[in-house]
Amino acid sequence: MISILTLDEHPECNSRLPALLNALEKMHLTPKFRGSEIIQLQNYKTATLEDVAAVHSALEKTFKESLVAAGAGLSLVDYVVTSAKVTKNPPIGFALTCPPGHQAVPDGPMGPCFAGNVAIAARYAQRVHGLKHVLVIDFDAHHGNATNDVFYDDPDVFVFNLPRWDLPWCRENRRYRV
Repeated sequence: MISILTLDEHPECNSRLPALLNALEKMHLTPKFRGSEIIQLQNYKTATLEDVAAVHSALEKTFKESLVAAGAGLSLVDYVVTSAKVTKNPPIGFALTCPPGHQAVPDGPMGPCFAGNVAIAARYAQRVHGLKHVLVIDFDAHHGNATNDVFYDDPDVFVFNLPRWDLPWCRENRRYRV
C-alpha cells in the first residue's frame, strides 16, 4: 500500500497532486511505463461559466452571495471606524456572514469559503481608512488557515485563532498548536 498523505496535511492541500503523481509512478501507472496506454494531457482549456453552471446552478448565486458577505464586512469596518472618530466609546464590530471566508486561500476558494471576508475587511481597514494595526479574532470549529496565510508576513495584522481542539473531526487543528 502506498500512503499519499501525512498526518499533518489536510487532504486538499498543495501536496495532494504531486503525492498522487508519485504514487502512480511507483505503481508503474504512467506513460513512462505504459507508453501509449496512458495519455497525459499537458494543455487543456478552461471551463466556461456556462460549463460549470450546467451542473452547479448555485455558482452565480454563490459568487453574488460572497460579494454581499464580503461587503457586509466592509460596511462594518466603515461604521466602526467612522463611529470611532465621533464618540469616546466606539462600537465593537462582529460580522456574521455566509458563506464563511476564513478558509479561502489567497489563490482561491477552499472548502465552503469562496472569499476571505475577514481578510478582505482587515485589508480594507488598512487601505481605505489608514489603520496601521488590525486584530482579527477567529473563533470556529477549526483553524482559519487562509486568514492566517494571508497575513502571515504582515506584522501590522495579528490573527488570533481560537479553534476547537476537542472535536474528533477537527484533528487538523492540532498541527497549529503553539
